[in-house]
Amino acid sequence: MSEKALATRLNEAVALEHTLAMHCFLYETTVTGLWRVSLAPLFKSLGNEAREHAKLFGQKVVALGELPACAVGPVAPAQTADEMVQMVLTLEHRAISLYATALEAVDEGDVAMRNMLEDHIDSEQRHIDEITLLATGNERSAQSAVRAAS
Repeated sequence: MSEKALATRLNEAVALEHTLAMHCFLYETTVTGLWRVSLAPLFKSLGNEAREHAKLFGQKVVALGELPACAVGPVAPAQTADEMVQMVLTLEHRAISLYATALEAVDEGDVAMRNMLEDHIDSEQRHIDEITLLATGNERSAQSAVRAAS
């Protein structure tokens, strides 16, 4: 893959990480109720990590001779904690897909870039696993509450 093409793919990652960071900021500040205690710190942590990912990929884009993306995609407000968790989960899935696609296109000899992408894939997969457990727990709790109310 050419350096320009790699920079383009990495810039997609930068923009997605910016978008994830802004979602996390919005959700960290707006989550309410009992979920605030657990989700606000999670969203803060995920947002901070997304900003770091954007910075690292942005620096690589600059090293490849291009300018890093400063765009942020649409930020979707959410009405419930479940919607917030689902949106973040969707963005994390997009990120891992984007990194996997970029990894497939990296030259075998570019060990540093391969390692960087593999590390980010690992990080995103850990987020997906954790957020999936949250989402699954919410479904079970909601189903139990419905059964108990019946």
